[in-house]
Amino acid sequence: MKNYLAFLIAACHVILSTETECPTRRESLHQATLVALVALHGGPNCTDTRLTGAQQVTAIKMAVETANKENTNVRIPIGVQFYDTCSNPEEAVKASLRALVVAEDTCLLPPAFLGFLGPDDLPSLVDVGRVSGVFNLTHVVPSLLGGSTWSKVNNTFHVATVHPERTGQAVLSLLRHVGWSSVLVAHTGSEVTSRKAESVLFAASGSGVCATSAEAKTLGDQLGLAMEKASQKPSGIIIVSDVARSLAELISDVPPSLRDVPALVVSSDVQLLRTPSPKSDASVILLQEVAGVRLGGDFQRRLRTEEKSKGINTQDASLLPLVYSVRLYAAALNLVQTIKCSGRTSITRGNPCEALTSLTPDEWRDALGIIKTFGMPGLHLDDDYDDGQPRPPVEIKFGMDLGLFLDVYVTTPVLSMRKVGNISDNGKYLRLAPGWSFPPPIQQLFKKSSSCSVDPVTTTTTTTSTIKVTVPPGEFWEFTQSDVNFYQTVGLLSGIGTGLVLLVIFCVWVVYRNFRVASNSSSSTSKTSQTL
Repeated sequence: MKNYLAFLIAACHVILSTETECPTRRESLHQATLVALVALHGGPNCTDTRLTGAQQVTAIKMAVETANKENTNVRIPIGVQFYDTCSNPEEAVKASLRALVVAEDTCLLPPAFLGFLGPDDLPSLVDVGRVSGVFNLTHVVPSLLGGSTWSKVNNTFHVATVHPERTGQAVLSLLRHVGWSSVLVAHTGSEVTSRKAESVLFAASGSGVCATSAEAKTLGDQLGLAMEKASQKPSGIIIVSDVARSLAELISDVPPSLRDVPALVVSSDVQLLRTPSPKSDASVILLQEVAGVRLGGDFQRRLRTEEKSKGINTQDASLLPLVYSVRLYAAALNLVQTIKCSGRTSITRGNPCEALTSLTPDEWRDALGIIKTFGMPGLHLDDDYDDGQPRPPVEIKFGMDLGLFLDVYVTTPVLSMRKVGNISDNGKYLRLAPGWSFPPPIQQLFKKSSSCSVDPVTTTTTTTSTIKVTVPPGEFWEFTQSDVNFYQTVGLLSGIGTGLVLLVIFCVWVVYRNFRVASNSSSSTSKTSQTL
């Protein structure tokens, strides 16, 4: 109740000031304000620093600076204001209210107030959207779950679309290599991780891996209930995570009876990678989502400078969509200024043309809806192939498919965290370091589980100069040479053969009977004729 009361008071204050003072305030436009809602902290009392949030702030600042330098014909520079959401929907609402009060001198109208950048988690976006919707404001978010109903209808534009099924494909690529025949699957509770965990279950089960999961609020309860449903101890456990926690904390949520089982963690947050390895008996494979295009040039140098104190990771997958978001905002600002002020008095900084000051929120959203732009200097493809030729510029637009790329890390009780490969092409191709093989107990021989009703599917072996994916010995042999499968195949072929023989006999009998009836009819007709 207190939160809604505060919202009403702030809304009334902003609306009243907008009605009484906006006509004079819009005459002067020194900059276009962009509000970034970023999760800089989290945890109890908002005291835990979020590495992802810190590097997102750096990336946004650099993108704004670059956009202002490039758009020399735009006399209205972009100014960005940062507000901490504390990784909490309630705090995100409070942050948005503070931003609206501070930005009241913009009348909350474009182009003086461009809109919001973020928040990037759906629960916070939904709650903040109720506030921004009152003022008909726009949100641009770095990514949105595919199939989500939260779309342009809610004044929200997203840069990248998240496809959960690709996570299932990536996990399957690794499972085929390590030979796990049974797994328990769990997630950290968000809608995104839930959908990704479902895709992992589907992909694993369809490939002959006995996969089990259970619905519960906590990660530990999910694994505990799944273990009760399973008839035997699994080959490994799979955890899909998007929370900013250390890997040690995440593994500590695993029930004690499963901590000696190898774990495969799929993470979209770099916090897991930038913290010490878990001190336990578990061996862990970490699939860390990374950007398919890395920040280079001045961006890379600046990020590396700040890495010493903030742990910045230049391969963070959340950075590129944010950079693209800023560029799309800047391109839309350039577009409306060109359209509104073309052929009129030349624009000088702080003195926009009259038509631009009358820009409506609907016109601003229309501009965002059609805008496209191109990549910026310093963006380089994250691959090993370089023919020395300049690459074509990347087209940037809303609803892009940025693909799924993951780095593969491994840590064991005797082996510190190290990168051993990567997965590309939306989860289809696994590349491992030359000569690398996973140590036991991670690497296993695939053994068909007698308690699993799903029959395994054979997989192929792919070996090239850059891709090394091998099927564990015994997987194909066991499937083709198993006594049960052999007799099932013999029985099936025998049944089919018997059926075909019976069908032929039936057809011969039908033809013979018809011929015999026709022959008898002819004989009777002949005898009758002779008698007459």
